[in-house]
Amino acid sequence: WINTNANYTIQVSENILVDASAGSFTLTLPDTPSHGDMIRIVHGKGDLTTNTVIILPGLQDTLLRGVGLDFDLNNSSVTLLFFDHDEGAGNNFNDGNGDWRVF
Repeated sequence: WINTNANYTIQVSENILVDASAGSFTLTLPDTPSHGDMIRIVHGKGDLTTNTVIILPGLQDTLLRGVGLDFDLNNSSVTLLFFDHDEGAGNNFNDGNGDWRVF
């Protein structure tokens, strides 16, 4: 697990433990994800209703249509899965043309 309380760029397959006690900050998703990559983000400390953590997409992907996600619910967690839009099409698989799905 990676503990963070400041802006951070997440690497593929990392699990993030959020400490919002010092204030709001931004988490940026990986720039070159592959189909099936998964990331977990868990609230660990601080008040997310006051100090929101913003989750932004990387360079080649989207999250909620490119606007990102406000992580602002105390004692919560979110799991993100990267889905490549070319899966099964037989061409350009894992080209970064996809999006992060929340589940």
